[in-house]
Amino acid sequence: MAVRVKLRIRSRLEAGVEVETVALVNSGFEADAPEIVIPMRLAERLNLRSRLLEARVEPYNTVACPIRIYVLPSSIEVEVVGGIIGALRLHMMQ
Repeated sequence: MAVRVKLRIRSRLEAGVEVETVALVNSGFEADAPEIVIPMRLAERLNLRSRLLEARVEPYNTVACPIRIYVLPSSIEVEVVGGIIGALRLHMMQ
């Protein structure tokens, strides 16, 4: 079962632009610093697509095929929107 949380994402490049969305948390991806990957449609809602010429382009390998990732460091702020998830099935390991 995937774990999803509600996020409020604010653009640091476009004043007053923020979006609430749901994000997958347990993707298995690991990085040295906090990162978030968003679809281009969400970047458009944050008015960040117009900043692609400023972005660093990095190659990225997926299971399906190689793709390009556009990186805009320090361009957003992310806040987890509070709330109760609900009843969960608990598994404990020893």
